[in-house]
Amino acid sequence: MKKAIYIVVTIAILAILVIWLALNKREVEEKVYRFDNKQEVLVTVDTVKLKDLSAEKRYSGTFEPNREVKVMADLPGKVIRMNADLGDYLHTGTVIAQLDNELLKLQLEAIQVQIAGYEKDVDRYRILVKAEAIQAIQLEKSELALQSALVQQKTLKEQISRTTINAPFNGIVTQKFTEVGAVVAMSMPIIQLTDISSLKLNLTIPESDLRNFQIGQQLSVRSDIYPDLFFPGKVVMVGSRGDASHNFIVQIKIVNTGDRLLKAGMFGWVTVTKGHHQSLPTIPVEALFGSSLHQQVYVVEQGKVTVRDIEVAFQNTKFSAVSAGLQTGEIVVTSGFINLKNGSNVKYK
Repeated sequence: MKKAIYIVVTIAILAILVIWLALNKREVEEKVYRFDNKQEVLVTVDTVKLKDLSAEKRYSGTFEPNREVKVMADLPGKVIRMNADLGDYLHTGTVIAQLDNELLKLQLEAIQVQIAGYEKDVDRYRILVKAEAIQAIQLEKSELALQSALVQQKTLKEQISRTTINAPFNGIVTQKFTEVGAVVAMSMPIIQLTDISSLKLNLTIPESDLRNFQIGQQLSVRSDIYPDLFFPGKVVMVGSRGDASHNFIVQIKIVNTGDRLLKAGMFGWVTVTKGHHQSLPTIPVEALFGSSLHQQVYVVEQGKVTVRDIEVAFQNTKFSAVSAGLQTGEIVVTSGFINLKNGSNVKYK
């Protein structure tokens, strides 16, 4: 009897649980939102207008000197004269510094004495060889000694000439590394010489804009410090290898004539006209969806939206110029895409 009671109670409890779960499921299902396909979706729209989106884009960079070298000593020695100071403008061949060369001059005098002796020996031995008074080998040894002494003479003269350090090209002294009285070693820099008669503006250009620059292209270069002046420039290099961020170096050469107003290290910039010099159907960029290779818009026609494939010719931060797929006067959706699909009913203000 007790067993039968337990079974009945268990069945009753299970029945109550099933009924409770069923009621809860119905309540949850009633609370779940189901979109009605026939319901109108509230969207924001814009009208396709005819606009010219050609625009100028600014690219900034830094001016680099045409040439810049550290003028070094070819020989070790003590600086006995210095003819260059910071900011001096030096012409090609101007003496920058003079190293002490007295020992080299003394060595040159000594070798010249030897050469004079060898020359007399050679003259004397030639007479004796002709008279067969000595063997020809003695004359040959004297001639070889004379040739060796002449080579040493040339070497010393070259070393003496290199103790005078000259400017290799026209430029301005932008650094000075030594003074009179200092002893310099071989290949030690004396000054840094910078040529700013022409400058190179180095620009870092993103991959997407690289097509705006070509070798030989003429551009007007400007500087923040001289905003009203234009400096004619020419593109001399377009980078062939980008960095990790897909940026490329573009180099523009500028002739810095006159008072050399531009300085190495200054900021400069150019503007390049981008886009099409013609009016095209234009829409806000917010109207686009899809991928960069397959761009689409929702076009509103008689209260419904239709997905339309389009081709974008040019785009800035606000608008897209459409070359195919849209006509002026058509209406496109710019916001409210969440519940939209092809054929959805829409309403808008």
